[in-house]
Amino acid sequence: MNTLYEMEEQAQLLLTPMANSYYSSGARDELTLRANREAWDQIWLHYRVLVDVENRSTVTTIMGQQVSSPVMIAPSAFHGLAHPEGELATARGAAQAGCIYVSSTLSNRSIEEIAQASTGPRWFQLYVYRNRDITLDLISRAEQSGCSALVITVDAAMIGTRERDRTLKFRLPDGMTMGNFSGLPQAELVSSEQDSALANYVQSQLDPSLTWSDLTWLISQTKLPV
Repeated sequence: MNTLYEMEEQAQLLLTPMANSYYSSGARDELTLRANREAWDQIWLHYRVLVDVENRSTVTTIMGQQVSSPVMIAPSAFHGLAHPEGELATARGAAQAGCIYVSSTLSNRSIEEIAQASTGPRWFQLYVYRNRDITLDLISRAEQSGCSALVITVDAAMIGTRERDRTLKFRLPDGMTMGNFSGLPQAELVSSEQDSALANYVQSQLDPSLTWSDLTWLISQTKLPV
């Protein structure tokens, strides 16, 4: 496999329909999903000629961290749908590739487990919960687990309906949990007729009244760059 498109095609053959739908779908009519793909396709790499290119390197730094290339692993939830080791495998792969892995709040494996599995640089994606104690606990755990930055999600006040997930009644398979919330009853992850289980859970827990003042206060509670 040489391209991302080929990898996507191969994944569709290996994943269950529910897992493939979760990873590849967007909200409602998926207009934003298509717009993002189109915008990506419009990015062109401009080459230079008649200059010395004998020694080439993609190595750069991101927030002071040296990486093999200007590419990071963005946060996404529930890697256990694709691999039995979930985020542990992703984190190890990122470390081997020399890039930064951004771990999701909604990972199947906990922050601590991921830290034990990976020697590479890690950041932590943070949802701001209505319950600020939960939010502060996640920040503290990320710091103690060696994450070097926080990536705070601020655009999830309202979650768009994911039609494909709703049709397939998305749910976590038996035995699969959210690693950072191991005490959460699985009953809370049941799909409704309107939304997927993930959307129901996220929407019920996140703070829709989040403002810059809340964000400023949260940033003051951590030494990590945001």
